Order: sequence, then C-alpha cells, then structure tokens
Amino acid sequence: MEPLWPTDPPLVAGHRLLGRLGAGGMGVVYLGRSPGGSLLAIKVIAADRADDPTFRVRFRREVAAARRVRSPWAAAVIGADPEGPAPWLATAYVPGPNLGEAVAAYGPLPEPALRALGAMLARALEAVHAAGLVHRDVKPGNILLAFDGPRLIDFGIARTADETALTGRGMVVGSPGFLSPEQASARGPEVGPASDVFSLGCVLAYAASGRRPFGAGAPASMLYRTVHVPADLRAVPVGLLPLLSACLDKDPRARPTAAEVRARLAADAPADGAPWLPEPISRLIAERSVAALALPDAPPTDAGTGPDGRTGSGTGTRTGSGTGARTGSARGGPGAGAGPGGPEPDGAGRGRTGRDGTGQDGTGRGGTGRDGTGRAGPARRRLLVGSAAGAVLAAGGGIGAWAALGRRAGRATGAGAAPVPRRTLAVHADLTGPTAAAGHAQERGARLAVEAHNACPERAFTLALRVFDDGGDPDRAAALARRIGSDPAVLAVIGPTSDATAHTAVPGYERAELPLVSVSVGAPETRPVDGRAHLATRPDDGYLTVPLLAYLAREARPRTVGLVDDRSAGDFGWTAVRAMRQALRGTDMVVRTATARRGARDMRAAAAELLAAGADAVVHCGELDGAVPLARALRAAGFHGPRLALQPVLDPEFRRAAGPAAQGWIISATFVDATTAPRTKAFAASYRSRYDTPPPRYAAEAYDAVGYLARALRALPPDGDLRRALTVRLPATVHRGVTKEIRFQSDRTPSHQGLYLYRADPDGFRFLGDYRSVVGGGG
Repeated sequence: MEPLWPTDPPLVAGHRLLGRLGAGGMGVVYLGRSPGGSLLAIKVIAADRADDPTFRVRFRREVAAARRVRSPWAAAVIGADPEGPAPWLATAYVPGPNLGEAVAAYGPLPEPALRALGAMLARALEAVHAAGLVHRDVKPGNILLAFDGPRLIDFGIARTADETALTGRGMVVGSPGFLSPEQASARGPEVGPASDVFSLGCVLAYAASGRRPFGAGAPASMLYRTVHVPADLRAVPVGLLPLLSACLDKDPRARPTAAEVRARLAADAPADGAPWLPEPISRLIAERSVAALALPDAPPTDAGTGPDGRTGSGTGTRTGSGTGARTGSARGGPGAGAGPGGPEPDGAGRGRTGRDGTGQDGTGRGGTGRDGTGRAGPARRRLLVGSAAGAVLAAGGGIGAWAALGRRAGRATGAGAAPVPRRTLAVHADLTGPTAAAGHAQERGARLAVEAHNACPERAFTLALRVFDDGGDPDRAAALARRIGSDPAVLAVIGPTSDATAHTAVPGYERAELPLVSVSVGAPETRPVDGRAHLATRPDDGYLTVPLLAYLAREARPRTVGLVDDRSAGDFGWTAVRAMRQALRGTDMVVRTATARRGARDMRAAAAELLAAGADAVVHCGELDGAVPLARALRAAGFHGPRLALQPVLDPEFRRAAGPAAQGWIISATFVDATTAPRTKAFAASYRSRYDTPPPRYAAEAYDAVGYLARALRALPPDGDLRRALTVRLPATVHRGVTKEIRFQSDRTPSHQGLYLYRADPDGFRFLGDYRSVVGGGG
C-alpha cells in the first residue's frame, strides 16, 4: 500500500501529512497523523497569507477561540502554532460527512435524529457561550457527523460577545440562509449568543426538510427574507414546531438560550453507543472510517519544508502547480467532502487542455493529478483493498473512493481491443417555441462537443446525444423531465433553455436523481440550493450587478450614482437595486434612487429626478421595456454620462427601439460573444463551418457543458450506478472550457467566473470581455 504523497510525506510540527481534505479562505486543510498515530485535520495557513497581518490576526483569534471551548460536540484543538512561518491548527479528524452533505445525499433526518442533533449542538453552543464567544457561522457545512454525535467546527469568525472590532454596522459576516436577522441586516454590535440560537434553528429546520427556511436564490434575497419574512417550517415535525419557531423569532430577546433549547429537546448524546443517525448515514461514516484506517503509516521526513521554512514547498507537496494539479477540487456537495469532514477528490484537477485548444480533453484521459514534477498523482494509487474499497466507492465518499473514481486506464482502439462503452447525454431545449433560437444554439454547441469527443482515437468512451423539445412550454417541460428521468440510459442532461421551463423541469430531474447542467437559466428560484441533481454553470441574476459595480468603481468613478428602480421587473429589479445600494454604501459615491411604477413606459420623470439630484452615472435596474424609454429620456435631457443596464437589455430590440440613445450603454451579461472572444476562435470556426452562421449566445457554453460532463465521466468506474456516481462527482469537477473555467463552490453555486461586459455601439453590441479584465481586476 503506497502513501498519498509521491515521495515521503511532509511534516507539520512532527505531524505527517497524508492528503488534502479541502481548502478555505485562509489556507488548506490536510489529513495528518500525529507522532502517536492519531488522525488529525490540520489547517495550514496559505503561504501568500502568512505574511498578511490581517489574516495572521484572524488565524490567531480562531486558535484562541477554539481552545477556549470545552465540549464533546465541538472540535477539540490538538495543537497549533499561530506564530510560526507557516501557522497551523490541528483538531481531531472526523471521517463523517458534514450535515449538508448528508441531507443532500440521503434526505431529511427523522425526528429522533433531529432531537439528538439539536440537543448536542445546543450543548456545544452552551460551551461556546460560556467561554464568552459567539460562533456566528453555525451552518450545515460546519457540522460534522460522527457515530457518537455531531462536531461543531470552524471558529474562524467567532468573536467575544462584547467585541465590535471588525464587526460594526454595515458589514454582513456569515453564511446567508443561516444568519440571524441582526447579522443579515449588518447590525454587528447586536450579534450575540441569541444569533447562534437563531442559526441553530435554521440548521434544524434545514435538517428536517432539506430546504433552507428562508429559501434559496441570490444572497440579497435570502438576507431580505431573513429580516422580513417568516421562516418556512412546513416540513418540521409538529413536536418541534414550537421550539424552532421560538429559535427563529426575529427579536433576539424572545429566543430561548442554548441551555433552554437543550432542556426542551429532552434528548442528548446517544446512550451506550446507540445509533442516533439513519442507517445510510451511519454506513457512510463507517465506510469513510475504513478508508481512513487503511491509510499507510509512512516514515517521518522533512521533505515538505522548503528553504523559506514554510510547509509544503518540497517536491512532495501538491500546491496546485503543473498540469492537472489539484486546484480547488474539494467542492462541497454530496460526496465531495470539502473541509475536515471529508477528503478532497484526488486527481480531480484541470487535466489537459487538449490538442485542438478547445478545452476538450483530446487524450480522453482527463487530468492526471500530477504535481508538475512528472510523478503520478494519488488518483492513480491504490488506497484500499478488497471489499472496503468497493464499499467506500459505493458510498461516494472517502479518500479511497475518490482515488478509485479517478483511476482509469487508457483504452486501446486497435484490432482485438475491448469495445469502447457508450455514455448517453441528453439535451432538453426549446426548439419550436419562443426561445427556440437559444435552444437550437445549445443543441448545436452540444453536438459539436460530442463530435469532437468522439473523434479522439484514445477516448475512454463514446458519447451519444439525444435531443428533446419542450416547445418552451412549462407543462411540457415538466412532463419531459419525467420522461427523460425514467430512461436509465441517459446519464446527464443539458438544459432547459428558459427560466420558465426550468422552474417546472428541475424538480423532476431532482426526483429522478438525474444530473442536470443548465447554461442559460438565471432565475434564482429555479435553483434548489440544497438539491443534488441541478447545477447551473452561469451565475444567477443576482450577480449581474457585480460587473456594473466594478465598472463604476474603477472606470466611471462618478460622484453620484442614480438608480432607476423599475417596478415592472418585479423581484429581478428589486434585487438589483438592493444589491447596488448595499454594495455602494460606505463608498465615496452618493446613491440616489428614482422609482418607476409598474407598467410605466414614460421615464422622463425618473430621469429628471436623478439628474436634478446630481447623478453623473445612471443604472437601470430592470428589463428591456423600461430601458428603452429611459435611454430616450436621458438623451433628450442631454445626459451622456455612464449609463448601465443588466442582461435583459442586451437585445437587438434595444438598439432598434432606442436608436441613437442606445449608443454607449454598458451592459452586464453571463455569456461570451463567441465570435470575438479569443479563446473561442476555434469553436467559432467549427460552428460556422458546420452551420454556416456565427455561433449565437450560449452555444459555446453548451459546448463547454458537454466537456465538463465528459471530464466527470472519465473519472468514474466503468460500471455500477453511473448516474449516482456522476451526481456525486460533478460538484468537485473543474473544467477549463473555451468560455471559462467551470468550477463550483461548496454550496454548489458556480464560481463568479462567467460575468462579462458589453457596450452598445452604432453597429451592434461590442463584447468588452470578462469584467475583471475590463476594469483591471475589479470585483
């Protein structure tokens, strides 16, 4: 049995590092073994952060906070050195999943498990509060599940109850969806122990239902509902409703204390080792424990200590350099095991770009997990043997599982070679309805990707593509999802085309546990944040303000920003206005808002109001119908300063209807112009050659979606439940495509790549590029 490192493993203060568990904002979490043989989760601050005084202070505070908490249900500190050249913190390793992973994979917990979970977490919070601390980030991802009970982890943003430094008014700290109203409204000095109790109520409501109690979608929307809307407790068992309702009271003074919560639950740690979790979760914990026990006990060495004294600079340390290096492959999600509760997928890196420069892996082998030195990475090494390996693989978790998933042999294609298996994908699109142009673009982009994959002589499998038309009708889309979901041959689906059809289709794919990858769906309500099957590769509509904010701050630099709150756009416009206001608060820019009532088509009053207030930049927070009269009104008033709008305005009708008034507008979007973007040239040439037309919007994104699915499929074993394995594998897969790098965060939302800026010019909309390059790294 070989070690996880290609050479002898590096050391951190005598602790041998066996593999990487995950990465966070401050550094990397490794699985380590103490000199006495115990397994540890060791957080090592990143080299580029170690010299940052702010991060050093934060890490020092985390160590101090964790050391002050004494509870069997909070991660105990085994050792730490916050002052060293490579600061580190070691806690006992918990091989089980985090709560979010468990609920996503196996569904809501039964009432007895909920009571036990709540009682033990309340006891952990009692210890936190007795130490004079407020955790401030109680969420499913920070709760690890073990045989004997949960463990509350991550004290990185914990503060003393009376501490206001770095947490004053105007700063939201924590995870939207599990924050208290006082946190969501940035009332820092009011955040106390009652805030943790509110978060505990959110956690228990989530564990009871599989849904966040204040819904999903853009962070701004979740924060608003947390402050103003009652929690959704419809799925909470009746016996727990009074307690959770009290925990989720908007008034912190009305909430019970952690001690009162524990007393009212009438349950505590399971007695005499009695099981407290459902059998599937207990089995997953057992399988991951087997994987951990099977890790080799390598001899000590200082190979990981480089000339600057920082851990991880030696040849054996995998730092994300070189082809296929592991850069961010620990991505939450079911089975991904991000954080100390579950190992990172080994060998799940970016792989090779491919000989045609299109981002398709021309070798058919995907990433090799190499560390830049030419040594084979751990994805190709055997960690488990016999039935233990099979069990962990079936559960979709553990270091051994990911190593096995990443292991594959090259396939010969000559005479006498074994037949290449077939993997079937589907496109669910509108091909005959109101969004047929976009549907055909995605179908064609997917076909080109399948053809490019199948043209590789060394491919590990052949892709087949089935195409289905919902006509843009939501009811047909729902029926189609049920039909496709019942076909066992289909392993994944790309689509649907529109928000309306996604809203009805996504639940069907979730029920069928059939992976669904959307490239053009933007409405936050179509995305079940706690679902397993649906992944959207574009940021949702709530992020469309980010490029505009960066442009204002770094390019336009106005003194006064005028926002047009176009009520005709409903939640879309309201969310944009709130996000802009919140982001601009605290800057040197003054914000003025003019409201256009629902159905208004005359924007002269709104324009006059903003110009009278001194606005030297105007942002339209709405859709196409309101942007046209606003553009005309501004031009008529002689205003030619920066004018900005959101993606719905990026429509030929805007230029046609607004005429000269449209020129110069800056518009944010979530798709590239594949006819001009540098990385899409080869794709655009192929598209023109095949279809005798330039590629429309989202064609290249659909091409990348196929490449993303193919990369994940290459990491799977040749047989077994491929749908389930693919569902587990996808959130951890990173694919560098022709449009962007497809990468998901721990909550299964896409990274903020894929946000672009356009400018309306006399001859069309000019693609300016990724907003970060346009504004010099802004945002």
